[in-house]
Amino acid sequence: MFNPVARRKSLFDDRPVEISELTYIIKHDIAGLNRQLAELQAFTNPAQRGSRQNRADEHRGNVVTILQTNLANATTSFQEILEVRTQNMKASKDRSEQFLSSGNATPALGEQRTSSPLYNLARNVPSAPSAPLHTHGQSTLQKRTTASSAAAHEDEVSSAEKGFLALNMMETGGPQQQMMLQEFEDQQSSYLQQRSNAIESIESTISELGQIFGQLAHMVAQQGETVQRIDDDVMQVSDHVEGARRELLKYYASMSNNRWLMLKIFGVLIVFFLGPSLHPFIPMGEPIPPNVEHAVSVSLPHWQDIVDYEEGRLGDAMQTGYPRFFIHRSIQKLASVMQCKFARPGENTMLFPTSQHASQCRDFVRAQEAKRTGSSELVPVRIVRFCVLAQKAQDAGAPSSVRASATNDSETPILLYVVLFPERLFPLAKNFWQHTGTGISSRLADECLRIIAYNQSLLGDCGNLVPKPSAPRRSSVQGIPARGGGFGRSRYQSRQTDMESSMSSSIPSVLGSEEHMVPEAGQDDDEELTLEQAVFVEERYGRNLPFVYASRAKLALRRRIAGTLVGDAKLDEETMPAENAVSARQVAGVCEDDVFLFSCGMASIFHAHQTVMLERELSQQGVPITQESASKALRKMKDPSFALGPFSIGKSVCFGFPYTDTLKILQKWGPGCHFFGHGTDDDLDRFEALLQSQSADEPKIVALFCEFPSNPLLRSADLARIRRLADQYDFSVVIDETIGNFVNVEVLPYADMVVSSLTKVFSGDCNVMGGSLVLNPTSRRAQSLRAVLQANYQDAQWPEDSIFLERNSRDFVARIGKIDRNAETIADYLQAHCATPTQPSTVRGVYYPKFVTRNHYEACQRKQPYGEETTSSAGYGGLFSVDFATQAAARVFYDTLDCAKGPSLGTNCTLACPYTLLAHYAELDWAQSVGVSPNLVRVSVGMEDTHALLDIFRKALEAAEKADAP
Repeated sequence: MFNPVARRKSLFDDRPVEISELTYIIKHDIAGLNRQLAELQAFTNPAQRGSRQNRADEHRGNVVTILQTNLANATTSFQEILEVRTQNMKASKDRSEQFLSSGNATPALGEQRTSSPLYNLARNVPSAPSAPLHTHGQSTLQKRTTASSAAAHEDEVSSAEKGFLALNMMETGGPQQQMMLQEFEDQQSSYLQQRSNAIESIESTISELGQIFGQLAHMVAQQGETVQRIDDDVMQVSDHVEGARRELLKYYASMSNNRWLMLKIFGVLIVFFLGPSLHPFIPMGEPIPPNVEHAVSVSLPHWQDIVDYEEGRLGDAMQTGYPRFFIHRSIQKLASVMQCKFARPGENTMLFPTSQHASQCRDFVRAQEAKRTGSSELVPVRIVRFCVLAQKAQDAGAPSSVRASATNDSETPILLYVVLFPERLFPLAKNFWQHTGTGISSRLADECLRIIAYNQSLLGDCGNLVPKPSAPRRSSVQGIPARGGGFGRSRYQSRQTDMESSMSSSIPSVLGSEEHMVPEAGQDDDEELTLEQAVFVEERYGRNLPFVYASRAKLALRRRIAGTLVGDAKLDEETMPAENAVSARQVAGVCEDDVFLFSCGMASIFHAHQTVMLERELSQQGVPITQESASKALRKMKDPSFALGPFSIGKSVCFGFPYTDTLKILQKWGPGCHFFGHGTDDDLDRFEALLQSQSADEPKIVALFCEFPSNPLLRSADLARIRRLADQYDFSVVIDETIGNFVNVEVLPYADMVVSSLTKVFSGDCNVMGGSLVLNPTSRRAQSLRAVLQANYQDAQWPEDSIFLERNSRDFVARIGKIDRNAETIADYLQAHCATPTQPSTVRGVYYPKFVTRNHYEACQRKQPYGEETTSSAGYGGLFSVDFATQAAARVFYDTLDCAKGPSLGTNCTLACPYTLLAHYAELDWAQSVGVSPNLVRVSVGMEDTHALLDIFRKALEAAEKADAP
């Protein structure tokens, strides 16, 4: 309707009021639509809503874009109509002005006409004013006109005299015409005023439309940026797909040329079809999972394999092992390089990622040797800092092909701390490595070996210091490409601690020029290709984050552990800040700032023990505990690791039978510990009696350490009572929640600190190590413990390990639910075959939280599901132990069990081991004295099909019963 009315060009049939009203309505409608679209765009923006973008968000964004486009088109059309209307009104105004100018000339014409005889019929001829016609000579026509005028006047007079009515038209016509003209001028003036107002309104509307167009232009610019990013992503994806295609072709060519590999595949297929099994058999010494370079477990499929391993008869048959018990091959190679470079004759080496851990190793070796010999003289132990940094290819005059692939875009060095000690003290250094778990990561060792090999390829051989067999398998003389095989930027950026950063600027880089790390001639040219493919597959198909996002991976880990990030949420630095996050844990205020990451679970326990001892030491000195005061006190302490003594603080308490290295830490660092190995209520009574018996001048208990539930007996302590005792007698409580895990139980309200091994069910994939410590922010000791932790904490978790932990843990809540259900089903089955007072059985007992100290476990069991990913209630965990009546039955059961068998727990696959034999082989009698039977088989249940698992355990139990039959 508005379009034809506004475009109409007629001068006398306009409807200006209607046009103005429509213009006003349309203008305000457009402004309202523009405002509503802006609000809709802000609402559908996933970055502002703090949620990850999905297809629904993309659809909503597309709808907003379409609406914005339609509004822009409508606004453009409206502006064009207003411009046409403005032109029409200007044209009308021009016509009106022309008309008025001609009207203003009329009075002059009238004045001119009044002098004519035709307009002065009632006047006397003599009195008639001279007209312009009389200014010249009288012509014949003038004479005739004068004569005729006179005659007409005479006739008029004569007629008047005769009584006729004569109308003098010209006499009255002048004023009437002027009045009509005046009225017409007023109408025209009013019309022009209306037109002027309309034009001003249109110009105002056009100005407002210009502002709207500016806003729309801003929106279009944003959409353009989004389209550009999408285009860049599409191009990147296209490059990745093309890269993947090339790599697959290389894989295909490699496999086609590898006859042995084809034979192996053919053999695997034969075994698969001829001997179906839930778990393929993994030979002794092979990693679990198979073919995983950084696997955490190792296959020990038979009972006798455990005995041979403990007796040291396996030798080189062990390709790998549990990382704290077996030093990874890559770490051994790197240690060999460091030994050749720095060791004196008769010295051995141990490698650590931070100066703090190296110093603690030195103190431990010296203290243990001094205790053994009784000598006050400390043994010589040296620490060398080794800086690993990739040499720039262009500095070495390398070919352009090498320079293109060099990792020269990261200037952050990797700092290694090499502890050198007499060879005879290697068992002590190995004990420190095993107990504390603070050694370097195998992935860190791989990276150092790659960089050293790359630098060697640029600088050339400077001496055969290392035998050729120790060269890394994945090195290449053609350079050290960035992680990701050229599909991305350099992935490695080592995060330094504050102490390391302050020192690195003054230390020259050691480029490994003396190590002979060049591969042998004839070595497989595709070795480096394997590395590129492995990282490419992990990032593109394994959902690994790129290595440049290692800091974000650590942030995600800390948030998941704190309970503020549950599941596979979008990872971003701008996600919900810590102070606004809501934790799934049942402690108010817990956030990622309360979580500290470590290289493994034992490292978190070791640092918790160091923290409580240092906090008590500073408290006894009367020092106000802040981060600054704690740092200053650490620098002044002669024995900051509490390894040498003497000690002024009290002992710790180990409550319940723990994992072996937990007890070793409490015994070997500090003044020792009180051990309550059964972990029962009777033990708790004895512990309370100990507290009551302490005199006023006797050092008080520093802390109580316990597992919930314990490993391997799965007993749960009365945490509420322990908390009351801790508040009454002023000691800290440290709880290891690895077995129960924080999806099933919530122990943080009862603890000052909670530690956990992230290697286990949190990761699940059995290919990376990690540990965590959570500080209870509501604890009355939280402030002092936090100050000591911050003063003494160095982040030693290698970034690549953080990447794998973050990837593996995205679905840990759902995995734990499946594992809980499987474990409860299998435990119920075995419990049904357990011996009773009236019915003997091969199975003497099943240790599972559902059957052992159930009341204490359920007191801490979650009442509500953890997060929103699962609606199922909390379970009893995925670990149980089976105690057999005889060793023969236990041996047959273990050998028959068709699952993965080796150390560790919490894996996605079912994993079993004769725990007492593996962990306490040299102290079986002592373990049995606290209720841990040598015939015990520990089982960590995985995510396999429940019915298939039941069939496996049924067959193993039947075989054990036959072996135990008289």
